[in-house]
Amino acid sequence: RSYMTFIGQRGLEILKKHGFRPIGPFVVDVGKWSEVTYLFRFDSLAERERLITEFSAQQEALEYADSINVLTEDISTRVLVP
Repeated sequence: RSYMTFIGQRGLEILKKHGFRPIGPFVVDVGKWSEVTYLFRFDSLAERERLITEFSAQQEALEYADSINVLTEDISTRVLVP
């Protein structure tokens, strides 16, 4: 649950500060395995790309990435289109 602690105490704060609009967490637990899903709302793909590019240039992006990489085994990124 260290991931949930980080994301709840610092991770979401970082993302929201940089304009991301997360929804979740959606958590699935099966035996010893669990998956946490967050959805991010964007008005357009252009907004998504802009936010990611701007965030990637910030020092906080390194803090976020370092923390997430230590606390997770796998991260999947997908674009959901209605």
